[in-house]
Amino acid sequence: MAGGTVGFFTGSTGSTGSTGSTGSTGSVFDVSGTTAYAGETTSPILAEGLLTTRGQLVYGLKSDKPIFHFGWNTGHMPGNMASWDPDVRRLLCVFQLLSSVSFNSQLGQLDLGNGRFIRVPIPTHDIPKELVQVLKFAEEREERLAEILTEVAVPISYYAMVLNLNPNRHRYVYELMLTVFLCTKIVVMKFKDHFNFPRPADICPAVDPVIQTPGHGSYPAGHAAETSALSMIFKALIANIRRQPADELNAQLDKLAARIAENRIVAGLHYPLDIREGAILGEELAKHMIRIAMDGTHLGWLFARAAEDLKL
Repeated sequence: MAGGTVGFFTGSTGSTGSTGSTGSTGSVFDVSGTTAYAGETTSPILAEGLLTTRGQLVYGLKSDKPIFHFGWNTGHMPGNMASWDPDVRRLLCVFQLLSSVSFNSQLGQLDLGNGRFIRVPIPTHDIPKELVQVLKFAEEREERLAEILTEVAVPISYYAMVLNLNPNRHRYVYELMLTVFLCTKIVVMKFKDHFNFPRPADICPAVDPVIQTPGHGSYPAGHAAETSALSMIFKALIANIRRQPADELNAQLDKLAARIAENRIVAGLHYPLDIREGAILGEELAKHMIRIAMDGTHLGWLFARAAEDLKL
């Protein structure tokens, strides 16, 4: 996978800290900073300032004879990927993935085309044994509470720790992480909807989850699928660029995916079987994403630039 880098900043587009002077109503960035001009906040004062300034800048120009340059990229997509916002690129990648699959509700499987498919088996939980394990894992809640609470959100920081990532130096790696999580989550939700399996706390009052139970089914586990997919994709990218020490990084990526997934049992949200099947689903989905990325277009564009970032 090859490709250059085109810059954009994935972090906050404005700051209200010590970077600007403040008045009685807060930082000047609140009314005239990057976020105000980007449309993230509404600033009537900035709008009026831009209006009056523009009037002076174009004073004397003839409106019936505008000066302009018209250029249009007629190249085959994804030639415009570098010009799009990260959110738009992410949606295009999701659309590419979803366009390559279909869900077979009779067989409970994701058809990938060319005779390939991902099948998640019907859950055959031994409920008493599964609940015993859930209650046993609950004994570790105090030790793992910080992890559980911070992993409710997309656990990007944990991968940044392992791979020594910086949002400015590895901007496309961060974009890839969010894209992989979103793609995987959408697929997992379809399986959850298909099976509609109850959560541990739905059937056992002694579970008492330490965080709120999500409003969807238990099986298969989303965190397990998402982290397994991301860890596999990172291992593939690292192998492609021969980053050292690859063996140690791969081992940590595998352990990280398993740890994040297991924390969902500790929290009281999942059965062990949810985690096992979720991890398998994530790995198979990662293989499919890697295959379609090899064909180029949107996912291929993002994979290539993330690989370039990882060389840094």
